[in-house]
Amino acid sequence: MASTEPVHLLSVEDEDEREITLWGKVKFFAISSVGFFSEGWINNNLSFILPMIGYLYWNGGSIPTLPQDTIKAGLSIGMIVGQITFGIFGDALGRHKVYGKELAFTLFGTLMIVLMPWNGLSQNGIVGWLTIWRIVTGVGIGGDYPMSGSLTAETKLGMSRAKLVLTSFTLYQCGSLGTAIFYLILIAGYKNQVEANLWNLQYVWRLMLGIGMIPGMLSLYERLTMKETKPYERYVAKETGLARGDHHTRGLNDQFRDFLEYFNFKTAECRRHVLTLTCTCLSWFLFDIAIYGVSLNQSNILAGIGFGTGATKWETLYNTAVGNVIITIFSVLGIVISIYLPDVIGRRAQIIGFSLLTSLMYAIWAGVQGKTGTAGLMVLFALSQIFLQIGPNACTFLIPAEVFPTRVRGMGHGISAASGKCGALLTAFAFGQLNSTVGLPGALALFCGVMFLCAVVSWWIPEVRGLTLDDIEHDLQYLARSERFALIKRRREGHDSDVEINNSSNDKDMNANVFPEVNVVGNPMVQVRDDVPAPVPVMGQTRLTIDDGENVFTPIQNAFSDKFKGRQAVFFIGRAFSIIGGLITDASPKSGELENEDDAWRAYLVANGLDVSEMGRPIETSRSTTVKHALEAAERE
Repeated sequence: MASTEPVHLLSVEDEDEREITLWGKVKFFAISSVGFFSEGWINNNLSFILPMIGYLYWNGGSIPTLPQDTIKAGLSIGMIVGQITFGIFGDALGRHKVYGKELAFTLFGTLMIVLMPWNGLSQNGIVGWLTIWRIVTGVGIGGDYPMSGSLTAETKLGMSRAKLVLTSFTLYQCGSLGTAIFYLILIAGYKNQVEANLWNLQYVWRLMLGIGMIPGMLSLYERLTMKETKPYERYVAKETGLARGDHHTRGLNDQFRDFLEYFNFKTAECRRHVLTLTCTCLSWFLFDIAIYGVSLNQSNILAGIGFGTGATKWETLYNTAVGNVIITIFSVLGIVISIYLPDVIGRRAQIIGFSLLTSLMYAIWAGVQGKTGTAGLMVLFALSQIFLQIGPNACTFLIPAEVFPTRVRGMGHGISAASGKCGALLTAFAFGQLNSTVGLPGALALFCGVMFLCAVVSWWIPEVRGLTLDDIEHDLQYLARSERFALIKRRREGHDSDVEINNSSNDKDMNANVFPEVNVVGNPMVQVRDDVPAPVPVMGQTRLTIDDGENVFTPIQNAFSDKFKGRQAVFFIGRAFSIIGGLITDASPKSGELENEDDAWRAYLVANGLDVSEMGRPIETSRSTTVKHALEAAERE
């Protein structure tokens, strides 16, 4: 028999850091979410500010396509730099030594945009000023992604990890809604001044950016003095620094070593880690092509569907503001709904299902553009925004904050987010040209295909629903689905959540190795230890099974006061996922994969001393004494 070393996995309760008061929870949310609020505020108001800049400095016209695309791209360039840089330092030095510095970049860059000279700059000078300082702003906003994502994932506030992360992330859309409402108020308040002299728009756009800085300034000190998270101290290090010579102090060299040990192609486990990172990067890249194509050009899209135009320049700005408020309200609704779904249907089902629904909405919109009235197009616009927020927007941020262990969580999240901003950067330069070349229907058709690909690449992302951070440290997100659910079920029933780490892969004992075990990082063999008698093994099946649908759909059914209606809801949801799953399954042939798996299974059995000469033969012709006795017993019964 192989020697095993039992490892106790922390339960959900073991991961609780401390009892936190209501005021402590509110304070934590205010500190951790202000970066997202500022990003939503700054990103969304750009679509309002650029038309005003055009009126002011381009003689009442609009900024040409290339300079406008350059300004839009500035923030994405800065975010790419910030996401990778702060992700590296956040993992190397700890959250508390880095957190808050990113907000300082955001505030300084925004302040310099507000202070842009009113006169004396040429049109190229204006483009250069706005682009450079938006890059600086982007470094800070980008750095907030891995920092706040890791911080919220590693903190316990009496709610699930997914709810905590997404509740904090919801402030992004709240910032978008806040700036849309504030813009509407400013435009209405400055109506007489703007109609009398367009130069008064200077006050409007500068006030819009300046007000967004206030929440950040109020929380800067709290961020700079926040304590280290317990998981980082438990799994990574308590002492960190950039000074060399102290082998007890963790630094950048240790971080790069950990990253290369976890992400490489040397073992099957590490290749699986690389595949996961690749999929989180691709899904975020594809999603940002669609979401930034819409958010950065929302004013143009509203004008294209007939909602953002008017008889005068003020009326055009006002109608655009109203349209943005309406659309952003639906976006907030979508992100609020997304908070409650990951713990019910799972992260992977959420991102795949709603990416496909968004793709469908874009396809319908592209088909009816120019043939349907403004009201119908606004409905399609609103639905597409809701589905975008519920699925890919929420999950592309949530999944990288959960699926990687603590020592590489910041870098994994930062690299994934930076890949997304590459998509945003591509959109910033391409949408204007694309829209002028093929029109809005062509752009929407492209977004349709992009969101379909987002659903496809998300298929290979592991599910972490029900797993603790300690489970993720031991790579249990890569367990077979049935074993993962069995572990979760045992934990809920109050059994010890022990896992046996088996370091010997040469065990010839047939009873101990009937079933293939699951590799995890470090090349141990992991089995969930079961105290109840195992069912009779069937060749090719896993030992631990659970009715997955019972855990997924029961909470949905119980949410309805009428049991019959609850069953109807479960039925329709199940049928929808069956259709989607069937389409995905039929997309590629499986025969080659099955043949390879069959050969691997035969090789595994031979390596463990089993006779495979009769595999594939009818069971009645088997020469096995055990099989004959089983058949005779079945006939007697």
